[in-house]
Amino acid sequence: MATTETTYTRVNYISPTRRRVMGIVFLVIAAAIWLIFARDVETGVLTSFNMTPGGSDVEVGDWVFSTPVALNLLAAVSAALGTYQLARGFGRRTNLMLGLVAGFFIFSFLTWAAAGQSLNLAGLLRSTLLKAVPLTLGALSGVLCE
Repeated sequence: MATTETTYTRVNYISPTRRRVMGIVFLVIAAAIWLIFARDVETGVLTSFNMTPGGSDVEVGDWVFSTPVALNLLAAVSAALGTYQLARGFGRRTNLMLGLVAGFFIFSFLTWAAAGQSLNLAGLLRSTLLKAVPLTLGALSGVLCE
């Protein structure tokens, strides 16, 4: 009795148009980070993120860093990712890179908003999660009722 073994190769085709569009989106986000946030920040300004949420006994050290350096770095990394996306593409990881660049934009906004001041980042994340749970449960119950 003869057995045959079949092997399957997975072909991942990524459209060149999608690759170009996503690369342009990454570059636009990088330009927005630099034009909106990084360009007008003075040198020597520090941003401080408090990492201890209110009501917690756990003490975590604060993040203190130079605002213009962080904003320019986030814009440069986003531009480098966009350039790589235009040149070679990330393939199946394009959506992951889009999420990363969007996270860079949000972190740039928070850094710009807290420039020269302090922001309780852990408390912000904690209150976001506390308020998101009832909304998520309500949305899931709506989906189940459909």
